[in-house]
Amino acid sequence: MTLSLPILLAGCATNATDPNIPSNVVLSAPGSYNEQYIESVKFELGTSYKQSSPAKCLALAVNNNENTLTDSSNSFVGAYTGNYYNIEKSRQVGGGQSLLYSDETSAIAKGNTKGTFTFGLVPITKIVTFKVEVNATPENRFIKFTDVQAAQESTGAANNTGFSKAGAWSGAKPVFVYSLLNKVSDDIKSCMSGS
Repeated sequence: MTLSLPILLAGCATNATDPNIPSNVVLSAPGSYNEQYIESVKFELGTSYKQSSPAKCLALAVNNNENTLTDSSNSFVGAYTGNYYNIEKSRQVGGGQSLLYSDETSAIAKGNTKGTFTFGLVPITKIVTFKVEVNATPENRFIKFTDVQAAQESTGAANNTGFSKAGAWSGAKPVFVYSLLNKVSDDIKSCMSGS
């Protein structure tokens, strides 16, 4: 009983929200295990940005590329040979048209982006999917990401379950997810400013 209490407490601590999440991120209400998810990320669009090209800028800055998710969860060691048989499985996700809606001052698109971070010595590639809205009306100017989901590109021996809501606890790397969305936002702003 003494050993199980620290393990239980350590398990609870893993769902603690990352304290480094920026203030422009809206999180979900805590779930039954105190877990939270990224609901939206909003970037202000200053008055120096043009008002006439949100659809063009989303078309130029947002990719909705097809990605491949892989794992080798069906791999095994042969009972008689002792050899390891690496059986990699993969599936394609994403792709298709990115622009969902546009008018003179706003546009909505779906897209994805990816980046790599290091866990110990192992590089891990995370793919993030999202919807993004650009509103460039004079009174309400912003770039807002919603429906933020993340998946690991390759999970090795574990089954790759694909995309799920982007978590806000430290192990889910929410600040890394934020940095990927921030880069997309910067690309949109660069286009809107005519750079």
